[in-house]
Amino acid sequence: MIARTLLAALAAAGALSAAAQTGDPDDKRYRPGYGQPPSGGWQAAPSGGLLSLYNRRHFQGLLANITGPVPDFERLRINDAAASLVVREGTWELCTDAHFRGECRIYGPGQYDTIPDGHDDAYSSARPVVRGQGQGGWGQGVWGHVEKAEVRLYDRRHFERPLRTLTGAVPDFGPLGFNDAVASLEVRLGTWEFCTDANFRGVCRIYGPGQYPVIQEGLDDSYSSARPVTDNRRQGPAWRR
Repeated sequence: MIARTLLAALAAAGALSAAAQTGDPDDKRYRPGYGQPPSGGWQAAPSGGLLSLYNRRHFQGLLANITGPVPDFERLRINDAAASLVVREGTWELCTDAHFRGECRIYGPGQYDTIPDGHDDAYSSARPVVRGQGQGGWGQGVWGHVEKAEVRLYDRRHFERPLRTLTGAVPDFGPLGFNDAVASLEVRLGTWEFCTDANFRGVCRIYGPGQYPVIQEGLDDSYSSARPVTDNRRQGPAWRR
């Protein structure tokens, strides 16, 4: 009880601790496994949670207890240091770049004694997230029924500086921090519609599976929304919606 009270006090004060802490295997929220790539429907949470980060595997070397969005781990001197984590409250998105960019994964409540997929000692930002609904979130309002879709976005031509990997509809790039920033893209699964205005309006273009090192037709750094679509609309010249 004393240990739990102390942890809560530290989290509320936003304090950092260099002391090692071990996760409790008997915790009913214990869920061994690995974070999931973000799919359509996640957005920033209106309130915080509680996330504990450790600089070694198996919950050794406590780095920080985080209770809200941290857009840049460098400010806390924990950049590229997290090797294991415990989500004590809420659901969290962790990203390899500052300001929630780069490769991101979603972690639900539980203990993660190792971080696979090359993300060990790679995270640079984190924030609590929730499932969104309607136009305000990431939504699943796709054009037609799409089973699987994935597109990787880049801030520079020829796939330089990854921005985000999308797997569902995003009606507005603005809240995610990369509006009018896409300069190249790679469609890994499905067919995607990209538009220059939010809510899939403005000038739109369809991209089928493949790599697009340069975005033509003057649409470089112009896209503001994207969604997976069915194959009944062929790839071709852009049009205005």
